[in-house]
Amino acid sequence: MRPTRRLAELIESKIGTGYRTHPSELQVLNNYADDKELLDKLGEIKRHNKQRLADYIKAHNGIEVNMDSIFDVQVKRLHEYKRQMLNILHHQPVPQAEGPNRIWISFRAPLSSAPRPHRATQ
Repeated sequence: MRPTRRLAELIESKIGTGYRTHPSELQVLNNYADDKELLDKLGEIKRHNKQRLADYIKAHNGIEVNMDSIFDVQVKRLHEYKRQMLNILHHQPVPQAEGPNRIWISFRAPLSSAPRPHRATQ
């Protein structure tokens, strides 16, 4: 796991650097669940990182994403037939709730081709 510099600094200000080699130490952050100042800083960092990703997507793909949406990014190597299925799903309409409880989901799945089975064994 490699957090951004700002997130790492925030975490380390509370629990030190031990989480880098022992990720289970991140559980200590549960002790700060009611720390409004920490949560506000975490929210700022999260929003900043979402903006960086949105800017990257806009610059490299020409797609503008809703900053208030949930970002779901998956990077995988898939065989051609699986990528074709995902492309079909991308064009299907996604039902959305109406009103104030509406949730937008922005998804991006940059996929690369996995080697053909006979090449993968060589």
